[in-house]
Amino acid sequence: MTQRTMYLDHNATTPLRPEARAAMVEALSVVGNPSSVHGFGRAARKVVEDAREQVAALAGASPAAVVFTGGGTEANALALNGCGRLRAVVSVNEPIMRCGVPSAARTVRARASSQRSLPSVIRNRYSSS
Repeated sequence: MTQRTMYLDHNATTPLRPEARAAMVEALSVVGNPSSVHGFGRAARKVVEDAREQVAALAGASPAAVVFTGGGTEANALALNGCGRLRAVVSVNEPIMRCGVPSAARTVRARASSQRSLPSVIRNRYSSS
């Protein structure tokens, strides 16, 4: 009898789908700083902006509303500190729950004029009562 194994630790990392891997390899082959104005930079900027448009289409958002971050903690802090702004925050390599979330939620709470103005998930899960 052949025994099958299954990867279940998706909190640490999730295996890439083949099409995601192919898109990533293609994007990583473009050399350049997307903020630079030379040809390499413009080519890199095009890759980023094309990805932004694709994500926006999937999320039903405008491309200008999509923000890419380097990780989950940054994405969570941006999402919480940007409460009330219409943005789709995309984290490329981290799970959703990070240790920085309670800290960012406390910052949002401190800035809020009343606890009632906070989204219920922040008020219920991260408020110290």
